[in-house]
Amino acid sequence: MKIKLTSLLATIALTAYVQARTWTSADGSKTFKADYISHTENSVVVMKGLKRMNFKTSLLSEADRDWLKEQGQKGSLEPDEKAEPTADELGEFGNNIKNDLVIFEGKRYSKHKLESAPEYYLIYFTASW
Repeated sequence: MKIKLTSLLATIALTAYVQARTWTSADGSKTFKADYISHTENSVVVMKGLKRMNFKTSLLSEADRDWLKEQGQKGSLEPDEKAEPTADELGEFGNNIKNDLVIFEGKRYSKHKLESAPEYYLIYFTASW
């Protein structure tokens, strides 16, 4: 029971930490919430839930385009140009686990390389005796 309660509290804490940005269409008629990933001069990449979306900056409101300009070079890398996160960005914990990460794709596990410093970590540990 204590484990379930702890898991529930951890989940609530993590979801409260993630904050999506509200994006508005150029004409102001539509809005949606998504997490900013990166941008170039002509396109923006965001995550809406588990879906990665890529769209033209011309579809965004002037306020959103200004916000992207403020982000500057921080998020303007093309997917092929992603810089490896620095030790300072990952922190002590991230540096300790970065070589032990795996990802489950299809029916098998493979090594996973961090492409950017995560906002939070979700750790799953299992053992049997």
